[in-house]
Amino acid sequence: MMMVKLWGVPAPYPDELYWGYLGRARRNLGLLYARMSNRWFYGSDNITATTDLLGFVQTLCEQLSLERGLTAATLLQQHTLFPYYLAFANTDRKKQVIDQAISHSVHGLHQRLNVSIGYVKPPQYLRYCRLCWQEQMDRSGEVYLQRLFQLPGVWLCPRHRCPLGNTDVRYRHIHSTEYLCLTMANALEECDIPGLDEWADALADIASNTQKLLDCPLNSGEGQLDQRYQYRLALRYMGLAKPAINVATFESSFLSQYPMQLLSFLGLSFTPGKTHHWLREIIRSPRRHLHPLQHLLFRRFVEAELGADCWSVLGHEHWPCLSPLTPHPVGSLVMPLRLTYERPRDQWQGLFQCTCGFRFTAKGRGRPSPDSLEVGKVVGYGASVERWVRVACKPGFSKYFVAKSIGLDWDVVNRIAHGDRQDRRSCHMRWNPEHDRQAWLHLRQRNPSAALKELRSMACALYNRLYLHDRDWLKQHQPDRLPRKCCKRSLKWDERDGQLAPIVDQEVTRLLGLRPFVRITMTAIGRYLGIVTLLKQRRECLPKTNRLLNSRCENVEQFQTRRLHILIIEAGIIPGQLTSRSLMRIAGLSHITIRPAAALIVQLYCDPSSCINR
Repeated sequence: MMMVKLWGVPAPYPDELYWGYLGRARRNLGLLYARMSNRWFYGSDNITATTDLLGFVQTLCEQLSLERGLTAATLLQQHTLFPYYLAFANTDRKKQVIDQAISHSVHGLHQRLNVSIGYVKPPQYLRYCRLCWQEQMDRSGEVYLQRLFQLPGVWLCPRHRCPLGNTDVRYRHIHSTEYLCLTMANALEECDIPGLDEWADALADIASNTQKLLDCPLNSGEGQLDQRYQYRLALRYMGLAKPAINVATFESSFLSQYPMQLLSFLGLSFTPGKTHHWLREIIRSPRRHLHPLQHLLFRRFVEAELGADCWSVLGHEHWPCLSPLTPHPVGSLVMPLRLTYERPRDQWQGLFQCTCGFRFTAKGRGRPSPDSLEVGKVVGYGASVERWVRVACKPGFSKYFVAKSIGLDWDVVNRIAHGDRQDRRSCHMRWNPEHDRQAWLHLRQRNPSAALKELRSMACALYNRLYLHDRDWLKQHQPDRLPRKCCKRSLKWDERDGQLAPIVDQEVTRLLGLRPFVRITMTAIGRYLGIVTLLKQRRECLPKTNRLLNSRCENVEQFQTRRLHILIIEAGIIPGQLTSRSLMRIAGLSHITIRPAAALIVQLYCDPSSCINR
């Protein structure tokens, strides 16, 4: 089909989602059918109208750019969700995704960007802010979809701090080739957010920082950093790793800022203490691409303690080199080999090494910073200093003169000039085994009931010499192992069962009141309470809790029946008022997955002419 430039197309509003913009363009052009509009926009019928990602951008811009000056970069940056999904991707990945979006379809991009898989799910319906739509109606006489409100984790408007509302248009629209223009008639009631008063600040913070990710340029170098190294370094600065991560303290600190109920509401709940979950993998698995919401929560957790600008300076401090050699070698860089922060003492300590070879320890008060650096001791002077000392001592200069000129102690210059490694070997060669053996036997005679660990603490140097040079003799003359004391730890399962049963009952009551509906299963109860493993592996030890779970948990048929009963009672549906298809759509059921009991309820409350295709 021959491409024709489109005139009279409205300009997109700021932060308008492209899907709604093309729906407004279709309305203004008077295009009645979806395939007809795709022919005008793209020149082809075989186009998938995805809500969040846009393909064939160059072709679309050629149709719209004559009047409005739209470019592919502008459309991708300001009217799609690509900036959010690529906020933490590296440069190569960004280039591959953008090149595909400009010239090809978006087929397979959701899987490559890890958008359609995982626990983080997109919203079920397109969302809006009631106050924002009122302002748009007063200003321009029409409403439009904003990108921010269609992202997972965004439940509040950052400007008005009010809950978002659902429209009657699904996020994954059933007509995948159609663009729609939304009006005030498509608006439904606001979303029901449990614990809104408690989570309002956290949800508003997530929404505002998600907007920052949307505003981040696609060509920025944010994703070029090694996220895994940067995150682990941040935990060291927070005192949660040194260098191994203190998992229990890390998880408890994270849950103190983001409670488990809020994480479950966002679809990011995990079982504390479990080996594999997203909070551990975000700092352990560099090759796995996680959802931007997971990165966002972790970064806000770090920024709450280290400051919002910590990422620009984290790991990029200019640590000084304290080598006495002048001039210093050009291009030298000091890197921390070990850097830990102790939160109770508010003190840091580390081991540093320069590329010239100079190695030293240092400590300081507060967070790790070159401003608070206090030198500990010199571990090694490096090859540059040693080479300079040996060259200076050869012409006949005294060691005292060389030490004074470079600023070192005379003992250090003497040790470097003669080589301290040969002195150490000579010390080991002069070791007397008979003297140490007699000392060890005498130590055992004086302490006949002492164990090996106690003897080692009494004479640590003696034990180390024998272990290093006469290990076989030491094993033959060490005390016998003491019999192991077995203490049976009796867990009071009856007491634990009595405490857990009312908690489970209270959680079931809370889940029954949630909207949207949640199926009452053992896994759902355990996930919300953080005791999935206990309920699965120790149910036989908890008889009261087990009977309660068997009586309160429901299968798929009972879940569908409960949903229908509640909807019929709350909406006041009269028999014969709705068709079966309408009632099933309101209840979120389909003719493929509906069970017999639920199908019978639908038939009783619908027209006799309607039927359910099983």
